[in-house]
Amino acid sequence: MEFSHSKKASTLLTEMVAMMVALMFSYTAISKLMDWEGTRNGLYNQVFPIWTADLLLYVLPAIELAAAAMLLIPYFRYWGLVISTWLMGSFSLYIGVVMTGMLGRIPCSCGGVIQSMSWSLHLLFNLFFLGISLSGYLLERNALARAQMGLFKA
Repeated sequence: MEFSHSKKASTLLTEMVAMMVALMFSYTAISKLMDWEGTRNGLYNQVFPIWTADLLLYVLPAIELAAAAMLLIPYFRYWGLVISTWLMGSFSLYIGVVMTGMLGRIPCSCGGVIQSMSWSLHLLFNLFFLGISLSGYLLERNALARAQMGLFKA
């Protein structure tokens, strides 16, 4: 009986995490696609080489949409959480490095609602979603491990 309640709570929490992160990535990807020129200009203003900006212009929305879709499909949720955690960790690390001044300047921020955030608030936003993604990943990993041990089905 204890495993049943634990499984239900864990499953519900994992699904809530997946929905929140999927909504966030869907929003950011759609914002990038709808404001293609703004996204392009924002990426070109970052402190990395132009070829990187060109690559990210196409790859980021695709990865964000793929991660969002994977999060919503239980069979792929584990990998969606892995990708989400990696993306949010990478974004957070980049913002942290920019904020240190090590790159020489602080460029303008991203598009959409996030554009109105300061770099500090943007970092907090990213760390919040990094924490959520990481929590979801750990919950999903534990559920898969218990399922493999035969304690209950994932």
